[in-house]
Amino acid sequence: MKKQYLLPAIASLLVLSMLLSAMAPVVALTTTYVTSARAMPVLEVKTIAEDDQVQKTGIIVFGITPPATVPMPDDKPVSPGVDKLAQYKLLVTLNGVPVTSTIYCQVIEKDKVHPLKNPQFAQETVKTKVVDVSADFVCKVRTGKQGVSVLDVYYLGPQTKEYIADYELIVAAQLKVGSTTIWGTDLQDICALGWAMSTNHLSITKPDGTHHDTWDNPLGPFVSCEEAAMWQRSVLFPGGVGIGTD
Repeated sequence: MKKQYLLPAIASLLVLSMLLSAMAPVVALTTTYVTSARAMPVLEVKTIAEDDQVQKTGIIVFGITPPATVPMPDDKPVSPGVDKLAQYKLLVTLNGVPVTSTIYCQVIEKDKVHPLKNPQFAQETVKTKVVDVSADFVCKVRTGKQGVSVLDVYYLGPQTKEYIADYELIVAAQLKVGSTTIWGTDLQDICALGWAMSTNHLSITKPDGTHHDTWDNPLGPFVSCEEAAMWQRSVLFPGGVGIGTD
């Protein structure tokens, strides 16, 4: 090859090699970033309500006797008994493997109220009021094996008509892996009734002489706790007031 062609060719190769060497770190950095990106682990929390598996809710019954002056329709019976325990099955897993974790509970009361002040829009005549009532409940975990447990939720608050309501139960699990804290949550229902609306009541005598009450259908003809609680509150409050005010 003639010299006038050889020198430009060598110069072109040198320029090309310099460009490739400058780009190499950029390509490497991009590749490393993509391969290192990953989702953080999350605990999976599963709960199943045991008190009423048809309507999928925990049941608490205060044992209030409605006034005799209020007539009860045949399809809404009054059944005796008290039950301040709601029960749930509990499973906590990490990547499909049952793990032992720390369990926390929070309980939120839901009530229907008339928005006398600060309605969200002009047509709002009834709204849902939510209040944290966790102090009225205690959660106890009974573990059979790693990650597989039952959750007993005890009601310790007042057993009065004001507390008949539909409640939300938030179950949170916490697990520490190395320096990372992993969380998972699930949502359940607790239905607090003044009395059970069942036609089949059973009272079981426990070893200490006290009784455990159970019913086949505490919600009676109602398909939701909110409607059942609203109806019972309307019976117990003077003037038949089932919806409060804010």
